[in-house]
Amino acid sequence: MSSETLLEVKQLKKHFPVHSGLLLRQTGSVYAVDGVSFDLAKGETLGLVGESGCGKSTAARTVVRIYEPTAGDICFNGQSVTGLKGSALLEFRRNVTMVFQDPFSSLNPRMTIAKILETPLRVHKLGTAKERRQKVRELLNRVGLGDWAQARYPHEFSGGQRQRIAIARAISLRPQLVVADEPVSALDVSVQAQILNLFKDLQDDLGMAYLFIAHDLALVKHISHRIAVMYLGKVVEMAGRDALFDNPRHPYTQALIKANPTPGHGQRKKRQALGGDVPSPLSPPSGCHFHPRCPHAQPQCQQELPQLRNLGAELRPHLVSCHFAEKLSGATV
Repeated sequence: MSSETLLEVKQLKKHFPVHSGLLLRQTGSVYAVDGVSFDLAKGETLGLVGESGCGKSTAARTVVRIYEPTAGDICFNGQSVTGLKGSALLEFRRNVTMVFQDPFSSLNPRMTIAKILETPLRVHKLGTAKERRQKVRELLNRVGLGDWAQARYPHEFSGGQRQRIAIARAISLRPQLVVADEPVSALDVSVQAQILNLFKDLQDDLGMAYLFIAHDLALVKHISHRIAVMYLGKVVEMAGRDALFDNPRHPYTQALIKANPTPGHGQRKKRQALGGDVPSPLSPPSGCHFHPRCPHAQPQCQQELPQLRNLGAELRPHLVSCHFAEKLSGATV
């Protein structure tokens, strides 16, 4: 893993307008992503984790420019990509690809697998027709499928096989970064491990970086070098994988880890659900967004928004957005 920065996201915001009334006037905004910052080194995996509705998938789609950011900046290899258009945007998307949650909906049902895998190569004008056919064979073999898959259609494959095809398409251009948006959540548990191992093997072979989105902490721990925890559009904690699990500093992270099932006496311990409901991103709480669900909340938490600050070493930062993180280190929720 290189220490050279590949991706830098600075105060990224994505707000969706809400319209109502006969004239469909804007009456508010959904603050899906509200000031998120992180960086990613070449060959590194950053896990982005949080409950459903926290904004992690929106952040991922904004990074790859499926959504246009409302504010903030996205830098790739030291260059801002937020204003790219035309051929420059096409070149960016050659280096940054995406794997989606549902492999069936992300694959064209009317195209054979060979055509699906050839499409990115044709769009970017890579190779002759013969070279592209050879590349398709190589891609299928690399993800654990064979030549037999070329003439078939997506509906003829299992969920795990379809996700292998989606991964093959994502790596067909030899990107520097793959954004994986909940890539195994729709798969059986037995298949999840196979796909995660495929991701790791491809990273070892090709040196790609991953932005890996998930809501399951066990999956994120298995594949990530660093982990960022999101809550209601903001990053509340970010640290190395081991540091975050060994010493979670934010009450929300502590609650997520406690709610995650762990092995115990041959059985999986019962989940302990996080209390309360996630507030609406249309009207987030004042101060710390987590304070309505936090058992440690103080009056300051309701009034003042905490900023991310480093509680770790300079070379191993542990960023936390909590007024009382020092007192809550290692606490349980």
